[in-house]
Amino acid sequence: MNNYSKDILKHKNRRIPPIVILCAFVYMVSYLGRLSFSSVMVEMIEEGFDKALIAIPVTALSVTYGIGQLVSGYLGDRISPEKMIFTGLIISAVMNFSIPFVSASIIAMTAVWSVNGFAQAMMWPPIVKILTTRLSPEAYHKNVVYIGWGSSIGTIIIYLFAPFAISLAGWKPVFYFAAACALTLAIVWILTVYRAEAREEGRTESTTVSAAAERKPFHSFAVILLGAILISIALQGILRDGIANWMPTYITEVFKVDSTVSILTGIALPVFSMFIMWFSAFVYRRLIKNESICAALFFGLCGISLGVLSFASAASAVLSVVCLMVANAATHGVNMMYTTLVVPNFAHYGKTSFVTGLINSFAYIGSAVSTYGVALISKHFGWSGTMVSLLVVSVLGIVFALVSIPYLKKLKNLNKID
Repeated sequence: MNNYSKDILKHKNRRIPPIVILCAFVYMVSYLGRLSFSSVMVEMIEEGFDKALIAIPVTALSVTYGIGQLVSGYLGDRISPEKMIFTGLIISAVMNFSIPFVSASIIAMTAVWSVNGFAQAMMWPPIVKILTTRLSPEAYHKNVVYIGWGSSIGTIIIYLFAPFAISLAGWKPVFYFAAACALTLAIVWILTVYRAEAREEGRTESTTVSAAAERKPFHSFAVILLGAILISIALQGILRDGIANWMPTYITEVFKVDSTVSILTGIALPVFSMFIMWFSAFVYRRLIKNESICAALFFGLCGISLGVLSFASAASAVLSVVCLMVANAATHGVNMMYTTLVVPNFAHYGKTSFVTGLINSFAYIGSAVSTYGVALISKHFGWSGTMVSLLVVSVLGIVFALVSIPYLKKLKNLNKID
């Protein structure tokens, strides 16, 4: 191969593959349909909804999303992941559109939002399955950060749109907006995803797990590793969504600012988390190359931020936002390690979609605990007690991440033998 050809190949390898861009848009829109309720909770509380009761639909979504991850992960190794994503987008659109019409009943809203949780669960495991089977390991680790950016951009969009909609017409248009975006992308997805596959250069050679991959039983050390990861990711879910879902309410109640202003503070979280996701992937690829060591470091960063906040929670609105921003961003570093980068290590067992769904389900078990748990703790022990509780959770995260390190090394060595 001459130098000119090498330069052309190098340039082509720098491009973000079309399938990555398409999957990033899916994940972005999924976050619009998932966070639409959380983004308007503070406004709904000000309208008269009880704080603990209004948390029930969001908690229900976390529960059904977690259960749905197991089902979706299992099916993702067996049926078309492309069709699963299309179905999930359509159902999510219908559920978002329905919420304003059932808002008079907490039970009805909980039922609708529970179905939305199952719909949302039909996206992440299929996305990982698609990327791990269409991209080389190097391309996967390099490009998967853009999928995470999709979730952050989706969060930014919904937290920008929510106060704008509230100021003009109340909170209900937020759900219509999320529904319209999901329906539009569902149509775009089904019309373009197979053409994106056809354009993918070298897809056959870059497949990491073939369709005929042998499904081997897990070794005992892999079971212990997976158990430690599941506990770690559940703790991460408590921290990530406990901060993200309740930060606007915290700012409103502690510093007495307008609800639309407090909702806008939620934008700070995904902006910084985008940098952390890129940084965590960079550190993993270039320096540490062990997901559990990286996770322990990010749990530590989260703990330091929450420690500062625990002792100075009411001192300054700016300090509180910065501490919560850093803590939440650090949890996204943990999330990147365990829901995305660690998954290809389980390719030896031919269950990448199942492992993805299982890990992500535990993240949302943690989310379910935090959404309702933060409401109860803040109600009975105040926000300072809540921050101390989250600090304890981050310390536990460090412990379980450290426990998993030697077992992850064993799995990596096993893959080298393969």
